[in-house]
Amino acid sequence: MPDLSVCMIVKNEEKYLRDCLKSLLPVSPEFIIVDTGSTDATKRIANEFSVKLFDMPWNNNFSYTRNYALSKATGKWIFYIDADERLSSKSIKELLHIVKSNIFAGIYCNLQSVDKQGGRPNVMKYIRLFRAHPDIRFKGRVHEQIFGSLNEQGYSIHDSGIKLIHLGYDVPREQLEAKAERNLILLLEDFNEIKDGYTAFQIASSYAVMQHNTKAAEYFEYCLTDASLASHYNAHANRFLAAVALEKNDVDSASRFILSALEANPDAPLVNVIAAKVCFRKNELLPGFDFYLKGYKNNLALLQGKAVSPFDIMIDPAELALQGISFSVRYQNLPALEFYLNELEISEGNSDDSIKKETRILRKFFSNTTLSSSELDFLISLFIEGKNEVYCELIARLPNKSFALDLLSGLYKKSSDSYIAEALSLLYEETGNELLAMQFASESLTARPKNLSLLLRKISILIRENKIDDCISILADSKEIFKDDVSKIQIIDSVIKKINNLVNAVTITK
Repeated sequence: MPDLSVCMIVKNEEKYLRDCLKSLLPVSPEFIIVDTGSTDATKRIANEFSVKLFDMPWNNNFSYTRNYALSKATGKWIFYIDADERLSSKSIKELLHIVKSNIFAGIYCNLQSVDKQGGRPNVMKYIRLFRAHPDIRFKGRVHEQIFGSLNEQGYSIHDSGIKLIHLGYDVPREQLEAKAERNLILLLEDFNEIKDGYTAFQIASSYAVMQHNTKAAEYFEYCLTDASLASHYNAHANRFLAAVALEKNDVDSASRFILSALEANPDAPLVNVIAAKVCFRKNELLPGFDFYLKGYKNNLALLQGKAVSPFDIMIDPAELALQGISFSVRYQNLPALEFYLNELEISEGNSDDSIKKETRILRKFFSNTTLSSSELDFLISLFIEGKNEVYCELIARLPNKSFALDLLSGLYKKSSDSYIAEALSLLYEETGNELLAMQFASESLTARPKNLSLLLRKISILIRENKIDDCISILADSKEIFKDDVSKIQIIDSVIKKINNLVNAVTITK
């Protein structure tokens, strides 16, 4: 009997499978792989490793398939993993030590997801390693759980430093949304049978990935009615609701939600970042910078393995540093500005040359020094990496508006990025050039038609130009674009009502 059996279910995983299996060779002689219908080279790659390979038609139930894999395993311990994950080489020694023990336990492992596309990695803890037992079985069609079964058998639960690297989120948004939609169908089936907080949280998360924020908020609110919901899920449900309220300018509700999030988990990085944004909106600058700094430092601690959390969302440190720079400029906090500039210079994830170039360019921003053509090209390359939104916001907030306009205009000549157009619209509006403000707002809105703030900026310009009929027509058409987001439809209806009231008041005056 081997000490460990690795159990997997796969379908069309030729991109990932070989590297996954290579990472596991030092820890297990037995690999149980259940293939649910691959049409690519997945099974050929699996057979290169002398695995025990089984075929099973997919029946829309992850637990059923995982349990089938368990039934074929002969090891004393089970380690389950997906093809788009890898075992960190630094975790081999600890894993081998655990499976030599005789305890009946489930072991939490750290799953760190890479997301270069969205710039937002996250870390979660899952029980991926447990002592084999014929009565231990997974439950749930999707986001399948093993904890309940382990608990029923009296197993103890332990933390570990075992780390898995997950690459499945490092894909284009369209693929993430398709995966979320697939999961959503299965989650809703589970929810129809048992309406628990954990399933509601996962449903809400799927809706959030699909950018259906109204439905996401509905299920996040439901999950908060479950008193047994783990505190880390409670914190992120309240954090999401706070962010949505802030987007709707409902600062009172945002404050209420973020206080609940902080009560549930005061150390969560993203909770502290949203708390900072709520404070800034209320003009409470000192606590805002304190929350942001706490979020920044806790994020680093999680990324560096100096802190642990059963579930959390981590953020690229460079992205957080840039956002800190933007807040520092907007609210004229020079010590914070210098701190985040220095942090950006030493942040992980970039080469030394790239970081030096980036900080050199930022320091030129604040000294109103014109950028060379090659430096503009470098900025464009950062935009392509996904930093366009934060950089455009930062430039638009520079005190010297003339310098900011020249800089953004130079960037726009090299790349007609919609975020550059949005920043130019904001600056031209601030400097009184309504014609160019309208032109760039329209260009940006064409590229991002679901951006409500852009739409409202365009409407505000039209109102000042007394083009009321155009406003009503554009707002009416936009309701079709936002038809899946009830909260945004309500905002649009409110704006239409205010415009009609304004017109009626002017008519009565005349």
